[in-house]
Amino acid sequence: MMLWIILAAMTAIAALAVLGPMARARQTSLSAADRDLAVYKDQLAEIDRDLERGVIGLREAEAGRTEISRRILKAARGGEATAGAGSGRRGRIGAIVAAVGLPAVALGVYLSTGAPDLPDQPLSERLAARPEQADIDNLVARVESHLMQNPEDGRGWEVLAPVYLRLNRPADAAQAFRNAIRTLGTSPRRQSGLGEALTVVAGGIVTAEARAAFEAALAAEPGLVAARMYLNLALTQEGRHAEAVAAWRTMIAGAAPDAPWLPTAQRELAAAEIAGGLPPSGQPAPAGQPAPAGQAGTAPPDKAAAAPGPSADDVAAAAGMAPEDRTRMIEGMVARLSERLDQGGGSVDEWSRLIRSLAVLGRKDEARAAALKAREAVKSSADDLARIDDLSKGLGLAL
Repeated sequence: MMLWIILAAMTAIAALAVLGPMARARQTSLSAADRDLAVYKDQLAEIDRDLERGVIGLREAEAGRTEISRRILKAARGGEATAGAGSGRRGRIGAIVAAVGLPAVALGVYLSTGAPDLPDQPLSERLAARPEQADIDNLVARVESHLMQNPEDGRGWEVLAPVYLRLNRPADAAQAFRNAIRTLGTSPRRQSGLGEALTVVAGGIVTAEARAAFEAALAAEPGLVAARMYLNLALTQEGRHAEAVAAWRTMIAGAAPDAPWLPTAQRELAAAEIAGGLPPSGQPAPAGQPAPAGQAGTAPPDKAAAAPGPSADDVAAAAGMAPEDRTRMIEGMVARLSERLDQGGGSVDEWSRLIRSLAVLGRKDEARAAALKAREAVKSSADDLARIDDLSKGLGLAL
């Protein structure tokens, strides 16, 4: 009902906006004719006064009256024509169009494009709706309204913070986590959430403040996976590749086979290995290079040629990359390694690195094809063949 009242008021305003100037124009036209008639009447009276004083003769007085009378008749006819033919007919047509046409057109447009049968949905009622009947934006607006009036409600900030993260509002999420920590005290989940929000704000870089939050979370709950993964990522970003590889390998070794975070950890491990020029997981370190922590053993002397790794510039570039950019860089390295092995062959370590990198990137068919090529390339060595077969089996590649 309120909508129709508003529409009627808007229609009336629009009609007045059109009719007002028309009415003023008609009044202006009529008042001009009246002024002319008044002037002519004064001139007739002046002629009579001049005749009585003897200033003019009878003949001149009659001639003046005749001329002024002619002007009076002309002015009267002109005023009637303007008021009748111009303002009357056109004014009535304009009034009809303004009063009837405009509302009719507006109503037709509304009925064709609007939804007149839709019930009213005022903001207050939407915010007061039951949670299962409200969308996420309304729910967030409701919580924000509550927190504006109750800024010390730590539980509200704690509920809102992860929602902000899912809505891609990391700066708001970071502030919400800070408010939750301020009002409720620190906890592993709150510190980890704060660190994650700060990392997203920084474009994927684990900043010093984010690192401090993750370390505080792990100090209270050492098994917190998210905090551990972000700290491992920080090691790669800082160029501490051997430490990053060791940390990822340790974490993956203790994971359940169906852990949802395992594929991500494997991708980050491959990134750290390639960025640091380190041997792939499950392979011994090249001769003369100490094995990273968490990986024991060295390669036999006759198998010790180090697999070519990225250049120093590649390592420096990969250290500060966002995860998406680092993945693209890894894919480029893998493509170059695959092309070189296809053209000139390589060691079992190089073939192993290619197979594992393709598998970690989710390209299982290409990994299986690379494993078959590797078996053909190292078939003269039973040990190398066994290594390729063991790696393929561990990666779930059916040969």
